[in-house]
Amino acid sequence: LLAWLVATVLRFLTRKVLHLVKLDERLTKAGAIEEGENVSFTEPLATAVFWFVFLLFLPSVLIALGLYSMAAMLTGVFDAIVSWVPFILMAGLIAGIGWIVARIIRQITISFLKAFGVDKLGEKAGIGENHSLSEILGNILFYVLMAVVAIAALDALHINAISDPLTAMLTQIIEFIPGLLGAI
Repeated sequence: LLAWLVATVLRFLTRKVLHLVKLDERLTKAGAIEEGENVSFTEPLATAVFWFVFLLFLPSVLIALGLYSMAAMLTGVFDAIVSWVPFILMAGLIAGIGWIVARIIRQITISFLKAFGVDKLGEKAGIGENHSLSEILGNILFYVLMAVVAIAALDALHINAISDPLTAMLTQIIEFIPGLLGAI
């Protein structure tokens, strides 16, 4: 009962604080991919806080029920999870900032290419029915940047079995680009 009460109060406070700082509105401005799309982090974050707090009380409940070995095992699991929290937060921060920066760079690239008349070149090549050449090139740049951001976020998690091969693959792709451009 105490776990439910504390978790409910913290979920309510999380919602109120995030509504006061207008997190959803700010993220919608910065992160909406399509016009009219709403980006919502308030409710999922409040729900995550609720369940996290609820789970923190679980070892105490198990001890009260006399399940000491299960409580000890669960405490060990929580200790391992909590030790990963800084890495997860850093990876999330890298991913979030990288996503916003990649979107900004995509918009700058599209505007820059449109200003130089790249779309006319694309129309001559038969591109432009659904998307202009500048939008296609901007989106390609966005996805390349997001690949770099994803690798950096995975690297922040210190899981070398995942990040090292991805870094090697990205290095090979980057080394291939000058040769490809030269061939073109």
